[in-house]
Amino acid sequence: MQALYGLNDILLNGKNYIFGTGVHALAVTSSFMDMGFPFEGFVSAHEEDDGSSFLDKPVISLKTAAENGANILITEHSWHRIYELVYMMIPADRIFVHTDNQLLTDIPCIACDHPFTFSGNAFFSDFLKERMIKGNVKDTSIQFCPRCGMYFSAYRPDDDEMDLLYSGYRNEFYQKQRQHYESWYTPEFNRELYAPKDGGVARKKGISDFLKDSIDISSCRKVLDFGGDKGQFIPDEFANADRYVYEISGTETVDGVHMITDRSSLGGFDWDLILCNQVMEHLSDVQSYFAGLVECMNANTYLYIEVPNERIHENIDIRIIHEHINMFSERSFRYLAAKNGIKLIKSVTEDANIRVLLHK
Repeated sequence: MQALYGLNDILLNGKNYIFGTGVHALAVTSSFMDMGFPFEGFVSAHEEDDGSSFLDKPVISLKTAAENGANILITEHSWHRIYELVYMMIPADRIFVHTDNQLLTDIPCIACDHPFTFSGNAFFSDFLKERMIKGNVKDTSIQFCPRCGMYFSAYRPDDDEMDLLYSGYRNEFYQKQRQHYESWYTPEFNRELYAPKDGGVARKKGISDFLKDSIDISSCRKVLDFGGDKGQFIPDEFANADRYVYEISGTETVDGVHMITDRSSLGGFDWDLILCNQVMEHLSDVQSYFAGLVECMNANTYLYIEVPNERIHENIDIRIIHEHINMFSERSFRYLAAKNGIKLIKSVTEDANIRVLLHK
């Protein structure tokens, strides 16, 4: 994708189509016509051509545009789903965004390294301001990557700020401090996150149901929950396996789960399965953490990652960042996997969660 400020040789000599047939398309068409910009018609999000026209020019589908090697011209828009639709069909070097620099920025994507992301207004919650940044002013925004669909906070907390936020995570002081600013964060709500009334049955079932069609659970002899607190969400189907949790908080594990606190020792195990549940949405350095997970894998290891489904498909005027600074899509993990030499072999987006399974 390229920011479009004026004519260039690619567009002067190419087949150019403007995306859309609404008010935004009208606006960009007017600009292009004033510049003497050559374009052959318009592109719609419909799966197939329907023979329609707009401003006396043909309207084709993205599928036809891709087959014809067309360049796609899009006006800068805060409804980000537009860019996702185009990226699914058209190579990045044939997408041009007409911009006045209000939304399109040169902040790269933290997942796929795409050089341009779109910006929306955001600020940290009062709770984060007190706990993580100690009242200091930290400007941020919500960035959206059109290539992989990732949303993320532009401001990335440093190690000291992350320690301030997560030391004593969800203990009594944390709960009271957060409820002071967010009334819904009650002691009962806090307990339910880590000790749900059903014993975590629903969460564990979600994991095992996702895995059972892709791996032989009975053959998994060594299972690691990476960053898994007490190991309480390792599915019961792995009860006969050697179960471990890598956790540095000092908490005690549930019965039958062994604690590992030395990160450097993880590579000494032949893991059959590594679980990473509801962790990566919190992290400042997503790529390093993902690479660390891959380092623990051998040729036969499966890696399961679960994150909340918090992606924003609609216009975002203001976003309050409460704690999660990353909002993934399935494609975000596909790019992370490719960058680290592994494959995404299964993924699903549910109402509440995104689940992916990876393998070397």
